[in-house]
Amino acid sequence: MNRYFNQVILAISTMDIERLDLLLDSSIPYSDVPKEIFLKRLNEAFNSFKEEGDTFLISQPGSCCNFECNPESVRTAYRFVGNKTRLYLDLRFITEMTADRNDHQIKDIFSCYSFNCFKPMDWYANDISFCFYDDEKVDFQKSPELIIHMEKQKEAMKELGSYLPEITESELRSWLFRHQSTYDFFERYPKRGYYSWYFFSMRYNSLQNLIRFIERLTLPSFLEEIFKENDFSEKVLIQKIIQIEELLINYDQSYLIWIWKNEEEYFFREHRAFLKGGIFDKFAQLWEWFKPRHLELLQKYFALTPNETEEFCLNQKYYSSTDTIYTLSFHMDIRKKARSKGEYIPMGLWSDEQPMPFWSDNLNEIGKDSTEK
Repeated sequence: MNRYFNQVILAISTMDIERLDLLLDSSIPYSDVPKEIFLKRLNEAFNSFKEEGDTFLISQPGSCCNFECNPESVRTAYRFVGNKTRLYLDLRFITEMTADRNDHQIKDIFSCYSFNCFKPMDWYANDISFCFYDDEKVDFQKSPELIIHMEKQKEAMKELGSYLPEITESELRSWLFRHQSTYDFFERYPKRGYYSWYFFSMRYNSLQNLIRFIERLTLPSFLEEIFKENDFSEKVLIQKIIQIEELLINYDQSYLIWIWKNEEEYFFREHRAFLKGGIFDKFAQLWEWFKPRHLELLQKYFALTPNETEEFCLNQKYYSSTDTIYTLSFHMDIRKKARSKGEYIPMGLWSDEQPMPFWSDNLNEIGKDSTEK
């Protein structure tokens, strides 16, 4: 009884993608995508389990609790749990009884987001991502032009990855120029779905904005004014530091204050490569001037106690702006408001125990922090 169905469950539990390829029917879609794409994405999920140390998946029977999801079908669902990590994957199975009523044929498999386990474990880790793009689905209509640009964006992303571990300004500008027509095409495409070119569009846009930001920060007139040292007063220095901070904030780049530094190379969160040459070298010169002066003034005028700092960083109200707590302008503003109320904030509040985001002398740590953020 249920020999075929149990073989499929076993193949998933053992993460045997070759066995699943033999068991599943190539003539029908699974999760609304062709079997080939379904198995490719399922194998990526298996690799996620394996990379975390799992060697097999514990299958736990249950049911789907969303009664609006395929209400005419039996509510068969399984949770597959990593034997080491307890990461899990919830799948719904649409089945049909065989003619001899001794087995069930599987007509569809898809992620279940309303899973109820019959005998749950005491705890689980996170779920493993298992989803598909709208343009991968069998009923998605692709125009010839769309097909061309889908291939172009794949090549563009592959090319961008080939520049690791570093990319020059000229290489980046050339990449942006050559792939602008593809980016513009996707920008005009209706934004009513989850598409495979989403990451290309995001990367292109972020790199384009980065170029504009660095261009503004390295204008000759701006650099000349910053590096001018005819007035060594602290007041003038504070004005220059806050001027740079305002640009960082206006361009949504305040995280750069805690960027990792290694000689003349700087790691940008938008791309997993060191950006060098041209305006990026000028930025490195500016950053070499800015970093120590900024930190010295920040430590001097820091206006929060360690407890207040922690409270601010944990408060959901300020969650999207916690980087600003490490800007000099933030603390100068607090002190200005306190003075206007006749309140006194003592100096020397800085503590080396402050929870400094992205502050590390270790390249691997900062690279990990930057890409996960």
